This record gives sequence, structure tokens and C-alpha cells, in this order.
Amino acid sequence: MDEMTEEHKQLIFNFNELSPHRLSSYARLVLIKFISLFGTQKTNDSLLELSEKIGVQHKKLKLVLEELSGFEILEFSYPETGRRARVRTIQLNLDYLNLLLSKVNQHETSHHRYVRLKRAIKQFDLLMLILIKLSQVRVTTKKFDLLPEQKLDFRVLLTLSNLTRSCDAYGVIRNIGTTQLVAKTGLNKQAIFDSIYFLKKIGLLRVHVHGTINNKFIKNITPTYVLNLSHTFWGNHARYGRFYILEASERHHFEIKMIADIFTVISEQVQPLDSDNSRDLNHLTTLVLKGLDSDKINIISGTMIERIQSSSQVQETISSFIKECLIHYLQLQQCHQEQGDLTVFAKVFKQALINKKKQHIKLNDLDSNLTMMQCYFESWCCRLLDQRGLRQHILQGSLLYGVDILNRTTIEKDIYPFVFQEKYRLELITNPDLIRNSDPDADIQIQIQKLEKQEQRFILEFLLFCLNLIAKNQILPFLKSTRRLSHVAGKFFQIIPKVESQKMYSCIYVPDSTLTKDEFFLIDIPHPIRGKEEEYSNEDYLLKFIEPSVDDMKKYGLLDQFYTGGTELLNKKVA
Repeated sequence: MDEMTEEHKQLIFNFNELSPHRLSSYARLVLIKFISLFGTQKTNDSLLELSEKIGVQHKKLKLVLEELSGFEILEFSYPETGRRARVRTIQLNLDYLNLLLSKVNQHETSHHRYVRLKRAIKQFDLLMLILIKLSQVRVTTKKFDLLPEQKLDFRVLLTLSNLTRSCDAYGVIRNIGTTQLVAKTGLNKQAIFDSIYFLKKIGLLRVHVHGTINNKFIKNITPTYVLNLSHTFWGNHARYGRFYILEASERHHFEIKMIADIFTVISEQVQPLDSDNSRDLNHLTTLVLKGLDSDKINIISGTMIERIQSSSQVQETISSFIKECLIHYLQLQQCHQEQGDLTVFAKVFKQALINKKKQHIKLNDLDSNLTMMQCYFESWCCRLLDQRGLRQHILQGSLLYGVDILNRTTIEKDIYPFVFQEKYRLELITNPDLIRNSDPDADIQIQIQKLEKQEQRFILEFLLFCLNLIAKNQILPFLKSTRRLSHVAGKFFQIIPKVESQKMYSCIYVPDSTLTKDEFFLIDIPHPIRGKEEEYSNEDYLLKFIEPSVDDMKKYGLLDQFYTGGTELLNKKVA
């Protein structure tokens, strides 16, 4: 990136960030190229000369320059006289940039903003690399028929730049959907879809997870992507790491999907309880077990690897797990269902019933939402473990399979900011119907506080139940199998988001700046059925170094199914 001055990088970054959403894609491209050529200097090049330098056909360039002038991003003037009176001078309007900056932060200069975001954006150097490539690209009439090793179309680069802007240290991209991409690139929806497809086709996007979470506690209506940080496109700026792949049995299922299925059966088998909650849990558990078909039983036993340590424990483990789900379901039923979104899961789980009874929700939509929920909780689980330092306790062996990894004492301060929005309490106050069995003589505020604390406790316990299930099934085997590896100890890690078709695999990524290529390991899980009662030990896990093929990468969820290239474009450091 030495071919562009720091001043030009700063101008390109700030203008690209702050330009109005109404700016067209061509205007964004021409603005980047204009700054890279002239910076803050004036130019009196003719339209044909500018067309040759910028790489846009002159008729199109004329319209784009007029658009930029209309937004006052470029200034046109005619400073000369006589024969040269009609010679036009064009210059970047720094006053317009300062105006945009003042709207964001009156006390921040262009330089300060650039320096601040350079530290804040996790993949800033990759973002600047894309902007530099945009300054060098020439517009082609072809769409997306370029070979993978050739330069990307400017529409793809604009899309990639905004995805990279939202990328975290692991390559995971959240909170940017089609609407935001349209606004930030000037492209239409079809061009965005084509660009994302092309990025998946050449392997720059590993994963694309669809789905929606929209309720009182989590609001996520955007897809999740995973950027390939080691692709040859990045050149010397590529980042590498180790991928630890956990392979489950064919009967395995996503933890969240499994709970959703069980909740659906519970809702069919268990009628609403009387106000005294007098029905016996063992009897209710038996009813639910009778309602589970053999496939669901196999899914439960296949997903509960950490609890089934001997053949005699299979039925006991399944019954115990069903009872836990039943307890949480009944507690959540006591929450304010009238609002229609009583927990992180209520809306999604209600869709299962709607789908079955009224056919209002398509099955693939429900599966997508559950998959998105799974990805969200996997990421959340990794973050909580790292935040609270629980990883060291696990490595020291103080937490075994029979003990919850996460509990209220260790994560309560971290989990609450993610769970409850501020309007929750307001809804309780404005809707007196939410206060059940109210004592007319009791203070209304005291009743509200009691109800609020009770519902928060129910929801928190259920969230912990889900998080612990994910931690035990996916994170703990990884930590146990790598506990003696110095290059893993103390490193942050992330479960790579996955789509429904990758339910048999869980891949944990550990970035490592010392590597010059990605490394892949397969974690061999012990057989779930033991001959006798015994604790799992570190020796139960074997790490096997592998060099996966393209088909293997697709199977593990590390490449999109649309990828058409070979391994030469994925994991080879270039000069």
C-alpha cells in the first residue's frame, strides 16, 4: 500500500465513509479515483484526459462529475480569462468534508477520525487495500465473468469494502444487510446479490448464513458472513490461523434446533398448567417422551455426548434432559406472553406451531432463524468465556463435564446488557394486565419489581441452559484437546458460523500472526457410549493434522457450496 500517500488514504477513507447514501456507485468509484490522482490539488484536464486517467468512458464520466458537483463534493470553477476562459478547473471540496465531520462530531478533525477508526476497525488494513484496488480498477462492460485470479469488478469491490468494514478479528461479519449495502455502495439489490454470489464463488466469503432474530432481547435481521482472511487476494496482508474441526455423528443436531423441537413436542403434549402448578414433573416428562419419535430420541442422544458416559445412562440422560427443557418451558410460560416475544426463543418456537397448524411460516424460514440463533449463541458463548477468564479454570481441570461451565455468578454482569432492552420495564408499567395474581392492597411498583426480577431470572436461567449446552458440546472438547499446546494457550477463539447443512461439524478458529498458511486439525471425539462409569480425560481426544480438499472444506463449512476454484487461491502466501 506504499503507492498511495497517507494523506490520500485519509481523504479517501473519510469521504467514502461520510458521503451521502444517495450517491451512485459510479460516483463513489470516480471520487476514490479522483482523490488518488489529485488529492486536494486542482486539475484543468479536459474530459477526455480525465476519462483516460480515471478509466471511465467520457460520456458516463461527464454525468458522474455533474452528480459529484451537485452534492458539492467537487468544486467546478473557471479562473482563467481570454482564450482560456472556458477552461474548467476541478477540485475536491474540503469544506464539504468538514461540514460532514461537524455533523458527526464537532470536535473531531479529519485526521483524528482517521486515526481513531484505524484503531477501532479490526480489518482496517484490508479495508484500505480494497479502497486502493478501487482506485486502480478500470470500469468494464462485462459483469462478473472475470477469472478468479483477475481483478474484481468495481461493484464487487464496493460490496467487499463495506463487508470488510464490519468484519471482526475472526472474519465474522454481522449487522450489515442488503439495505445497508445498497445505501453504502449505491448499487441496487440485484447488483448486491450478484456481488455476494461472486465473492462466494471465488472463496473470499467462506460462509453466508440467512435468518432473523427480532424480539425484546436480541434484534438481528441481517445475515452473517465469514470473510476468508487468508485468500490470496489479500497478498501480504493475509491473516492465517488454525482451524479445529469437531466432527459429530450423523444423528447430531444443532443444540438450538434440538431444544426447539423438544419445546414443540412439549407444547403438543402438555396442556397449560393450573394456577397452582400442581402437576408432577415426572408425569409430564413421561408424556413428552411418549410424544418423541425415534428420530428425535436419536438426535438428543447424539447431541448429548458429554452426558452419556456409559450405556446404562442413555435413558436416564434423555429423561433428565427432557425434564430440564420442561422446567424451562413451564417457567417461560409464566412470562408475559401477551407481548408476543417473551424470550429470545419464544417468537421462533411459536413459529414451529404456526407452521404446523396454520402454514403461515415456511419450514425453511424457521430453520434459517434457528440456525441464525445457533450462530449468535455460539459467538456469545465464546465471548463470555473469554471475558470472564473461565477458560483457565477449564484448562486446569476444575470444571468437568458434570459441572456447568457458565453460571449466574460468573457471567451475570456480562449477560444482562445483552438480554434486556430499556423499554422492558416501561411495558410492564403501561400494561397492568401483565401483573398476574395482583394483590389490590400491594404497592404497584413493588409488584412490578417482583415480576421483573422473576421473569429476568427465568430468562437468564434458560439462556444459561442453552449456552452451557453449546459450551460442553463444542468448546470444551476443543479446550481439552489443545490444553497442552502452547500456541493455543491464552489465544482468543471463535466458533465459525455455519449453515444448516453443516450441522455435523463445528469449526473453531484460532488466529495466529506467526503462521504463513492456515492449518487444519480434526478433533477425534471419544465414543459417546462407555462400558463403565468414568470421567472424560484429555487423553480421550486426539488431534489429527489434515490437509483438506476443496470438497472437505465445503463439508466442514469453511467454503461456500458455490465455490468453483481450487486450493491454490485459498491458502498460499504471495509476494
